[in-house]
Amino acid sequence: MASGEREYRVLSLLKKCENVVSMFDYFHEDGHLFLVCELMGPDLRSYTRKNQDKIALEHIRQYGISMFMSLHHLRKHKVVHADIKPDNFLMSLDLKTIKLADFGTAFSLEEHSTEVDYLVARYYRAP
Repeated sequence: MASGEREYRVLSLLKKCENVVSMFDYFHEDGHLFLVCELMGPDLRSYTRKNQDKIALEHIRQYGISMFMSLHHLRKHKVVHADIKPDNFLMSLDLKTIKLADFGTAFSLEEHSTEVDYLVARYYRAP
């Protein structure tokens, strides 16, 4: 299964989680799958690099809660993200909240035994 199809299936499963990027629609064009997701701001890594690792203190607590709630939702639906890193947490446009994104390597535990043969490249594995 292609990563776009896998991402579509996982986002469809997680559509009610407010701490995961929302998918509004999808369409096929020239043999490619396009997912239409909500508009978000920068990822957590690039924002902290650009702003010299400075994040407003009042937002740190909310970011932590959002991270743990997204992980809780993944566990509840038996989904493994397989690529959790700061690059895959997107900030809201007002920079107050974050959401988990990039489910291209994610899979549900039910399909793991039959469909998932390969997770990510050997040279890098997210912690």
